[in-house]
Amino acid sequence: YVLVGCNITKDSKKFSFPQSDFKIRKRMMITSPFAHVAVMYSKNTFDRVRGYDVNLNLSQDVDLWMKLGKVGKMANLDFYGANINTGADSRTERNATEHILIKQKVRIRHRKDYPNFTISYLIGWVIYLISFLPGQRKIRKFLRKIFIND
Repeated sequence: YVLVGCNITKDSKKFSFPQSDFKIRKRMMITSPFAHVAVMYSKNTFDRVRGYDVNLNLSQDVDLWMKLGKVGKMANLDFYGANINTGADSRTERNATEHILIKQKVRIRHRKDYPNFTISYLIGWVIYLISFLPGQRKIRKFLRKIFIND
């Protein structure tokens, strides 16, 4: 296995991720099947895929997961191994619109390597448009419930 993660607790809510390589690959294009603070990978494999793309301002982790997945299997262990406290002022939330656009770029980059590119790309543009609406966080949360099901 080139990438292993675990479930997390974020702001007192439990988040579980797909465990099998198959389910991880199925979800990879739609949303990250890993929490950055809860993953491990070998330095040799990291170097082999040339690590993080420093040209990406955000979503470097998702790009790395996709590169690692091209050279080996991935898994999440079934336990809650990290506790994260965030808020509306997190880097991702402050730069939500830019983050969405960069994720679209990452999806295009890896479109031939993972399933669900077309639907995830369309969802990405819908989420981009929603990002300009008031109450967009609630709408995004609703969409996550619809499209992220194992």
